[in-house]
Amino acid sequence: MDIEMRHLRLLVAIADGGTMARAAAAVALKPVAAVGLLRRVEEHLGAALFTVDAGVALPTAAGRSAVRRARRVLRSTQDLDDAVRSLQSRTDVIRVHSSLLPVEILVAFLREQLPDLDWQLRSSSAEDAVRAVADGNADLFFGLTVNGDREWRVPPGILVQHAVEETPCLTMARTHPLAGRGAVDLAELA
Repeated sequence: MDIEMRHLRLLVAIADGGTMARAAAAVALKPVAAVGLLRRVEEHLGAALFTVDAGVALPTAAGRSAVRRARRVLRSTQDLDDAVRSLQSRTDVIRVHSSLLPVEILVAFLREQLPDLDWQLRSSSAEDAVRAVADGNADLFFGLTVNGDREWRVPPGILVQHAVEETPCLTMARTHPLAGRGAVDLAELA
């Protein structure tokens, strides 16, 4: 047996509803069917997920863990649904602004993952790109900040998601006169 979305919904409904009757109603099942479904999930996982005390379904330690993970999966699935529906309801063109030089690699990856969408790339300054997103003239902006840089001003309604943290490094031949140093002043390379 594979765990399915209906199993996850049932686990969350039991935890939220407190009784099998309420949980069954929340997932549109008869109580006897909900109990049978829960038993199959417990058999598959090899652990009791709920105990019943005075008619109230209480999650066991395994049940709390399963419900927490079920909520996470259900949220992620809803996020995926929302994102795809949002993109599909607007257009098949995704307008990407970037102030990063190697963003073409990222866009190539996105084109491979979502080939039905037309990914349009445009280079611009961080300020112009953020403004384009805020004005509805761009869908995404990939930007770069370096420690010590001032952050961009982001208008309300714009979500900033930190995607990658990377430490820049300098690569040189072992025979270079500065190669033995622990730190190199970039001006000395000129």
